[in-house]
Amino acid sequence: MSDPERYHGEEAANGPGVANSLAKPGDAWGSSTPWDQDATRPCVLVVEDHAINRRVVRLILDPLGLDVVEAGDGQEGLTLFQQQHFDLVLMDMLMPVMDGVAATMAIREFEQSNGRQRTPVIMLTANSSSDHQSMSLKGGADNHIVKPIDREQLVEAVLEALNLSADAALA
Repeated sequence: MSDPERYHGEEAANGPGVANSLAKPGDAWGSSTPWDQDATRPCVLVVEDHAINRRVVRLILDPLGLDVVEAGDGQEGLTLFQQQHFDLVLMDMLMPVMDGVAATMAIREFEQSNGRQRTPVIMLTANSSSDHQSMSLKGGADNHIVKPIDREQLVEAVLEALNLSADAALA
């Protein structure tokens, strides 16, 4: 993928101009999200080498009304991270070019050397071993989620990382 794909709303699920019949923006919050203004809408970087897994993540995030930017490998994700602000990074652990642990370590180094605030990183992996979880956390990830991705677990982790709760957001 040469250019990042940035979607929100209905386009997040199926691409530009294609309505998603499964989830509409704001469904998780009623008629609106806690961030109705585009200027305040949280932006999530999804770094995942498999297009189907990126689609699954977009389908889960779409009802939250988040902006989503995609990268197909760790190097592309790192480059995007260095070029713009993200409120959260969802990082696949095992990818070609640069794996998720190396990319997360590079993100942490970039943040530190550029005086940036720490951005939450949630590592996603198909391997449930404690070694993988340990590697994720030692590499700088804040959370570790095992695939296949459980919708409720991911939504809860995203809300926590963004310092939101479903109850507060619905109020």
